[in-house]
Amino acid sequence: PFAAWRPQRAFLCGSGAMNLLKILWLVCAIPAILPAAGPANAATNLRVGAYYYPWYYEARWTNEPVAHTPTLGKYNSGRSEIAARHIEWATEAGLDFFLVSWLSQEGYEGRNFRRVLLPEIEKAGFRFAVLYETSLALGLQAGRPLDFATLRADGTTAGDRFVTQFDQVAEDYLGNEHYLRYNGKAVVMIYLVRDIRNADKYFDSVRERLGRRGIALHLVAD
Repeated sequence: PFAAWRPQRAFLCGSGAMNLLKILWLVCAIPAILPAAGPANAATNLRVGAYYYPWYYEARWTNEPVAHTPTLGKYNSGRSEIAARHIEWATEAGLDFFLVSWLSQEGYEGRNFRRVLLPEIEKAGFRFAVLYETSLALGLQAGRPLDFATLRADGTTAGDRFVTQFDQVAEDYLGNEHYLRYNGKAVVMIYLVRDIRNADKYFDSVRERLGRRGIALHLVAD
């Protein structure tokens, strides 16, 4: 169910507008996702995006120190002016979209995505897509098989949670006019696909349920 995926380039940034990538880490390219090419990428017909993590606050910068202090200092991802500046830098650098980390609707990251980052994306006319953080979203341990048949305390499976979470992702994001699409399908990146087990019927259920909403998915394995 996944599209072929090949990262085009991975690097850490230097200075100027590209300081944005001190927090974005990986730059990647997807061919022909948008109907019109941006000025920086028109010649190649590639759409270039970057992972974006809306989970920073001062204590996290302190508890998980990084090699370089961000240009904006130990910023808070919950501030609109921070999101606006990141989008401004991304546009200046020729990026076409953010691939935004999604853990849940609730929690710090979910609120920042929905209430802070998304409104700034809409103001700027930028593009975005969801990076589904499989292990974190399902409460399964990374580095081990991510078994969708795992029973949860309420008697449901991790796969059941996956299905209901995609209902929420569809409700909050997939119908947005700024959402990234490929051949009319909403692009979603699925993290740690190599470790996923017993998931086929749950992916089928997601496609069927979203199809009733008029949403087709273009899934990419990360």
